[in-house]
Amino acid sequence: MKITLNGKEYTVKFGYEATVKNKILKKVADLETSADDLEALDKMLILAPELLLVGLQKFHSDAFGFDPYNEAEKEQRMEQMYAILDDYLEENDMTSLIQNLIKELEDNSFLSKMLRQEQSKTKKTVAKKTTTTKQ
Repeated sequence: MKITLNGKEYTVKFGYEATVKNKILKKVADLETSADDLEALDKMLILAPELLLVGLQKFHSDAFGFDPYNEAEKEQRMEQMYAILDDYLEENDMTSLIQNLIKELEDNSFLSKMLRQEQSKTKKTVAKKTTTTKQ
């Protein structure tokens, strides 16, 4: 996914290491289980900068890199994301940003391969059970 931040184009791609070490999947799942609109909006505002930061690690760690186990270093990068998002959101929609980032996470990361493999296994298992049941 390409995104323009402060006039510069960046490639967002969720790499395995950054996604795992920052526990992004759990945070995305938590966003989707919000009880009401206000809670969902609050979680979205909290998740957006971290999701963007993690997505920038694969190709832009020179500008946005951090050690996920060093809280001070991560917080410094998060402050950078807050400032970038302040400008970005003047002309763009938060909901669209989150949806696009989650879509990128699901469709074009290491996760997509894992999901396709699981779907393939499931289809084969269902087909095998259907064939066995008919006999």
